[in-house]
Amino acid sequence: MTITINGEQQTLPHVLTVDQLLARQGYNTRIAIAINGTFIPRDTYSAQELRQGDSIEILAPMQGG
Repeated sequence: MTITINGEQQTLPHVLTVDQLLARQGYNTRIAIAINGTFIPRDTYSAQELRQGDSIEILAPMQGG
């Protein structure tokens, strides 16, 4: 299955949930996720399965100002 994460195509060996993808990518901080341009609630990450061709944006908070 091929998806796009932050503009880079990646191939996954099988269907993953958002939680599984984040663990696989090494994210363990507070982040926001958009799939195909729509932000999804954090409490749905474990149930939200990724699909072929999905475009995922992983956004981490930034400090500064």
